[in-house]
Amino acid sequence: MKHKVYYGEYSLSHWIELMLKQNIVLPPYQRYFVWDEEATLNLVQSLKHKQFIPPVIIGSFNDGSRQQNLILDGQQRLTSVLLSALGVFPDKSKFNTASRPFIDENDDPLPYEGYAEVLCEWTFRNIVDGDISVASIKSKLNMELYRRVDYKIGGTFFDDTYIGFCYLIPENNDLRAQQRYYSTLFRNINFQGEELSALESSEALYFLDSDKTQFFKPDYMQSINQKTSRGITHVDFVRYLSLLSDYKHSN
Repeated sequence: MKHKVYYGEYSLSHWIELMLKQNIVLPPYQRYFVWDEEATLNLVQSLKHKQFIPPVIIGSFNDGSRQQNLILDGQQRLTSVLLSALGVFPDKSKFNTASRPFIDENDDPLPYEGYAEVLCEWTFRNIVDGDISVASIKSKLNMELYRRVDYKIGGTFFDDTYIGFCYLIPENNDLRAQQRYYSTLFRNINFQGEELSALESSEALYFLDSDKTQFFKPDYMQSINQKTSRGITHVDFVRYLSLLSDYKHSN
């Protein structure tokens, strides 16, 4: 599929403004915020020392009724920049789903043992909801869910520090063609070894088609999580459909 690519860079202040005004958004298949506090602090230090940071990848997506700029790669970096501006970090234990039933990779129930690993269902969507200033968000944050962090930032750091971008514009406005293009692109992207899980990779294939969201990931399947060698994840409903279909077909 043909596309145009534009390159440039924005100051951290401008990136934050784009997030707060929702001029850039997370596509529905994007993973949760998986970085820990140390990774976020390391990013800030790298930015302070003007070290190279991989560019953020944004894609223009037109569903026929509106145009959106999707964050295809860079959620962890941009979220960390926003958190550093707020001076906080989410208490991931307050956003976990450990209270839900778990199964293992063989689909056998797991006893609750105060799981050391949790699936933290948090993204910057949790704090970006119509507020268009960092000060406004700070005033409304429930600090029982976040902890204050000293990122050791001062002066004009956010105005004088930049992260680059690649902006993709598909030349084909056909909805299905765009969906295939971005789903494939997303599956091929990873950063700092944060490889996509099998489920996250699969979700990228069918989540830009909003008509199929409830079919592929119905709400009731969110009541069970799975503990695998890769960590905690949601159950892959499509996998179960495939097994049942094959069982019925082969009797």
